[in-house]
Amino acid sequence: MLYNISRSKISFKMKKLSAKLILSLFTISAGLSARATTRTVNNTTLPVNPGQYSTVGAAIGASSAGDTIIVAGSASPYDYSAITLDRPLVLLGAGYNPQGANRYATKTLQGFQFTCGASGSTIMGFEFDNLVFTIAGGGTTYNNITFARNYFNYNNNIALNFTNSDSCNNINIINNIFGNRSTIDINPPWFNHSFIYNNVFLSDGSNTTAFIFIYNSSYSTLIVDHNLFLCGSNSIPLLTGFALNNSFGFIEPTFVCLLSNNIFYNCTPYYFDFTAPLCYNNISYAGDIVHTMTGSGNLNNTDPMLASIFNNPTLLFDFNSDNIGLKSGSPAINAGSDGTNMGPTGGLYPVYNTNLNYLTGEPPVPEVTQITVTGSTTVTPGGTVNVTVKAIKIN
Repeated sequence: MLYNISRSKISFKMKKLSAKLILSLFTISAGLSARATTRTVNNTTLPVNPGQYSTVGAAIGASSAGDTIIVAGSASPYDYSAITLDRPLVLLGAGYNPQGANRYATKTLQGFQFTCGASGSTIMGFEFDNLVFTIAGGGTTYNNITFARNYFNYNNNIALNFTNSDSCNNINIINNIFGNRSTIDINPPWFNHSFIYNNVFLSDGSNTTAFIFIYNSSYSTLIVDHNLFLCGSNSIPLLTGFALNNSFGFIEPTFVCLLSNNIFYNCTPYYFDFTAPLCYNNISYAGDIVHTMTGSGNLNNTDPMLASIFNNPTLLFDFNSDNIGLKSGSPAINAGSDGTNMGPTGGLYPVYNTNLNYLTGEPPVPEVTQITVTGSTTVTPGGTVNVTVKAIKIN
């Protein structure tokens, strides 16, 4: 289960103790070949946690297809100019709300521009401020790109922009937070077999919101499943009677879209023209009661009983005080079409369990917390060193 902290104690014997070997034990493979290289990025000057590179762009330029780039959390954002991703890489940040010692997020202030060579890439564990992800140029096809556990903190604009390609296939948008009125904009001729799973979309409800804007496109399959669309704040806890405000999205293509197991809190799944999405086992509360969902298993104008939200009067959403889990007795508990909870705590990629009520965005990479050498620390060539390693991992 995602965001379920697990601790492990690993004991092993080895002939020689080296930092390189220890690191290799905790580098995720991400399905890459054994020859892939891991590179580190850190823009601080602290000697205790050095990086091979100080910018993400420089690390990308030095990497080959299939490599992994780990970007440390920092008090200073990375890369003030746009980053071009032109090869398949795995980029891992520290998370947008990490729970480590310094608790620095991995932030960038500019966007990524993808070329078709970026197919097969994963972007995970970043906070993106005031940026847009764009597809570079037309006449190209993009395949198998994953955005997971990121915070798109882009107020009132497009966070993910798929508009300049012939087709996008197997685009996976999983466990992300989309900040105030941030939008996914989809407009290639084909957007095939793609998934928007277990994300949180936020809006202060102050103007028209289209969380997912889809137009002029044809699809074989688009699944929007187990997400939370949350509108309002401490000062605007509930809104009613809006025909277009605070809506799921504007949809104009002819396609197969499955809208399932989502929670619409103070907003409405709204669509117009052409084919309406197939709606199953969603729950909506407040918003515009005129635009109710049709389909089986839907609960219209029903309070999902979120555990605890709008606790910080100065913020739309507070990662450390708001809990988007479900209260006991919630009608959304185990009411999904798959038998799990409606919303982001159910489904294939639940954001956290009931024992952990904060969102972190940390990738599932084990973090070594303690290395203990038992017995003698002086070893002759060919000798044995007994080592105990303790690690923590966000699953």
